[in-house]
Amino acid sequence: TLDFGKTVYQVVQFGEATLNFRGGTPREGKPTTYFVSSRGAKAVVQIYDPAAGVFRPLPPRVETPIPEGAILRVGDRSYVFRSPEWVRAETEARNRILAERDLLINQRAAVQLLPDGAAEKASKVERLAKLEQDFVDLMAKEGRDREGLHGLQAELTHLALSDTDFAVAARQALAGELSPEAYRSAQKEIGKKLVAEHQKPLADVSAFLIGLTKHNILTHRFAKLSDENGAAAPNPHARLKDPADIAPKLVRRGWTDLGPLTDVGGARVVVKTTNDVLPIVEAIEAKYKVRPQVTRDGAFELDIIGEEKSAGGAVVSEVTLRPDKDHPDRLTVGSSSGYRAMHVVVEVDGKPIEIQIQTEAIYQWGKIQHSLIYKNKNLPVETVTELNEFCRDVAKYLTDLESGPAGATRPALPLLAKNLTAEARAGLNAELRKMEALMDRYERVAEDPGEHKTQIFKRPSGTQESAVPPGEKTDAAIPSAKVEANGEGNGHLPQRRALAEELAKPAGLPKAKPAPKAAPVKGGDAVAVQAPKPPPLPSAKGYQQVLDRADKLGRELVSVVEVSDATLSGEAKHWESSFANSLNPDSAHVTIRGGWRHLSKAEFEAARQAGTLRDTPASSYEVRILGEERRAQVEARLQKQYGSRLEKLDAPYPSESRWMLRNEKGEAQVEIVLRAKPLAVPTVAEAREAYTAFAKDRLPVLAKWLEESSTPRSFYAFRMSQMLGVEGDGRGGYRFGGRFVAALRRFETATDPVAKARAGEELAVMLAYLRDARLLMPE
Repeated sequence: TLDFGKTVYQVVQFGEATLNFRGGTPREGKPTTYFVSSRGAKAVVQIYDPAAGVFRPLPPRVETPIPEGAILRVGDRSYVFRSPEWVRAETEARNRILAERDLLINQRAAVQLLPDGAAEKASKVERLAKLEQDFVDLMAKEGRDREGLHGLQAELTHLALSDTDFAVAARQALAGELSPEAYRSAQKEIGKKLVAEHQKPLADVSAFLIGLTKHNILTHRFAKLSDENGAAAPNPHARLKDPADIAPKLVRRGWTDLGPLTDVGGARVVVKTTNDVLPIVEAIEAKYKVRPQVTRDGAFELDIIGEEKSAGGAVVSEVTLRPDKDHPDRLTVGSSSGYRAMHVVVEVDGKPIEIQIQTEAIYQWGKIQHSLIYKNKNLPVETVTELNEFCRDVAKYLTDLESGPAGATRPALPLLAKNLTAEARAGLNAELRKMEALMDRYERVAEDPGEHKTQIFKRPSGTQESAVPPGEKTDAAIPSAKVEANGEGNGHLPQRRALAEELAKPAGLPKAKPAPKAAPVKGGDAVAVQAPKPPPLPSAKGYQQVLDRADKLGRELVSVVEVSDATLSGEAKHWESSFANSLNPDSAHVTIRGGWRHLSKAEFEAARQAGTLRDTPASSYEVRILGEERRAQVEARLQKQYGSRLEKLDAPYPSESRWMLRNEKGEAQVEIVLRAKPLAVPTVAEAREAYTAFAKDRLPVLAKWLEESSTPRSFYAFRMSQMLGVEGDGRGGYRFGGRFVAALRRFETATDPVAKARAGEELAVMLAYLRDARLLMPE
C-alpha cells in the first residue's frame, strides 16, 4: 500500500489477476470514492451488479468505481470489498465491546474474592448483574456477540458469496440497496418458499411414522409422552422449520449451498430404549431412500492417516472415509453437549426429510437441558460451562444405566457461582432438581425395569415366547397365517426374515423356518419378566446375526488392546494418562486410538454371491499407535490372547500390520489393522527450542488461566501445568520446572543406553503434547 497524502494506492494479487485499488480525494461532506482496475489484458475479473442481480466483467486497465461491500469474483473465488474507513470503524466498535467485556470479567473476579459475609458483597452482586444486563442489551442493539463481531455483517458476507437463493438479497444489502429490515423480510420470503416445498413430503413421512405406532410388532417400542401439564404429547411429532431461521443456519454451519440442509422438514420419534431404535430404522429404510449424512461443514468426514511411499515409489495418501456421521454409536457416545439421537434423512419427491430418533430418557433430559442452558445464556460464562458439563455427564449416565446400575457413575450437582442473583439461583436450582428426579427415576428402572416390563405368556415346552402388551390377546390365542409366514412372533421385522431367506437361496444355506404355531394359552397364567432380546435368525448366515457375533467379539478385542497401554514405562505412562484424562481425546496425541468400520449389507451380499463370506470380516478395527515398540507390545498381547485364531495378513506398508481374528468355527469375524506412528526422539537443542517457543506464546495464557480460580479453564491450566512443568513460585509468577526439565536433564546426562532411550521416549511424548497444546490453547 502506498499512501500519498489523501490518496491511497493498493496492489493486490488474486491468483492470475492483479488488481489496483485507488482511494480518491474526498469532497466536503462526502465519503472517499474508491476505484478498481485490472492490470491484465483479459477480463478475468467480474464485479457484481446489484441492480441487475448479475456479475459483469471488469474492463481491463479501466478504473471502475467500487462501492462499499462490492463483490468481486476471480475464477472460482469471491471477495467482498471493504474500505479502510469501514475497517477502522468496525475495529473501534469491536474493541469497545471487548473492553466492556473485559471490565465486567475483572469486576466479577473482584466480587468473587469478597468473603461471603461481607456487608457490601450483596449490593455489588446486584450492581454487577445490572451492568452485565446492560452489556447484553448493548450487544443486542448493535447486533454483536461477546467477541464484538457484527452478526448481520458476517451473515451478509457469507450468504453473498454462497450459491443459494439467499445470495441476491445479501448482495443488495451489502451494497446498501436494502435496509436490515427489508433484507430480513426478503430472506424470510425465500425461506417460506423452501418450507412450502417440503410440506407435502413431510406429511407423507409423518403418516408413515404414525402407521408404525399401530404396527403389532413395533407399537410397543414407542414411548408414551406427556407435556408439562400432564396431557398426552404427540409421538411421532413432525414440524416445518421456521422460514426466518434457514438463512442464519447456513451461516452458523458455514454452508455455501443447500445440500447439507436436511431439516427444513423434520420428524421426531421417541422410543423406550436404544434397543428399540434399529427396528424403527429398518422399517424406515424399507420404505424410503435414505441419504448419507454429512458433517457440519457439508463435506464427508475424512481422516488422513499419513503419507507413505509404495513399493513402486509413488507417494500415497492413506485416508479413512466416514460418510455416515449419524452412526448408531451416536446413540450411546453422543455429541459434545451430551445430545444423543440417531438422525435418518429420507428422500420424498427429491426433498430431504430428517427423522430424529431418541430414547425417552434423552427426550426428558433434553427438555430440562433446554431450560438450564438455552434460557440462561446471559449467565456468567463459568456458570454456563459448569451447567453444560453437568448436562453432558447426566446424558452419559442415563445411557449407561441401560446396561444396568453397576457400571454407571452418577454425576454430582454443579457448584453455582456466588455472584448469581437470588432469582437466577432459584430458577437454576428448580431445573437441577428436575434433573435429579430424572436420574432417580432411571436408577429405579435400571434396578427394576418396572414400566419397561412386558408380559410374557407361558407356552408349552419347545415353543417360542412372544412379547405382547398387557391386556392384549396373544398370537397363540388367535392363530394367523400371516404371523406364521412372516415370523413376526419371534420379535423380528418381516424385512429381517425376508432378507435372511433371500440371502440363503444362492449360497445353498438352509432356509429360515417359520415360527412354530403356538398352542393356546391355558388358564391365562402370566408372569411379569423383563422382555428378552429377540432370538437369533434361524438362517446360518443372516446379516444381522453376523454383525451381532462380531460385535460381541469386538468388545472383547478392544479391552485386550486397551490393556496393552499399561505396558508403557515410567513417566511416559504418567504423561499419557494425564493428558488423556484432562483433554479431549479426539484432539489429543493419544498413545492408542481406534475406530470401527462395519460390513454393509451390500458388501455382505457381494461376499455371499462370490462365495467368500467365510473369509470376509464383519467388522474392521483400526488402531493407531505411537511408536513401533508399542505396536509390537500390542501384537504380542493379541497373539497371547487368541493364539491360532489370530491369522497374520499381508500389509501394504511397513508401518502397519494386519490380522484376522476368527471364531471357533474358523469364520472371519474382525480384521485388526495396527498402524504405528513414528515417535521421533528429539535432540536436546530441538527439545529446548520447542519448549521455549511454547513458553513464549502460550505461557502467559496459561498463567492467566491458573489465576482464575474455580473455573474449568483453571482446572485445565492446572493439569497442563502439571504435565508441562509450569510451577508457581508463590509470588504470582510462574517458572519452568517440574517433569519436563527433569526429563530433559535425564536425556542430556544419561550414559546408560536403556536409560537414555527411556528418557528420550518420554521427552518425545511430551513434545507431542506441546504441539497439541499450541493448537488447543487459543489466545
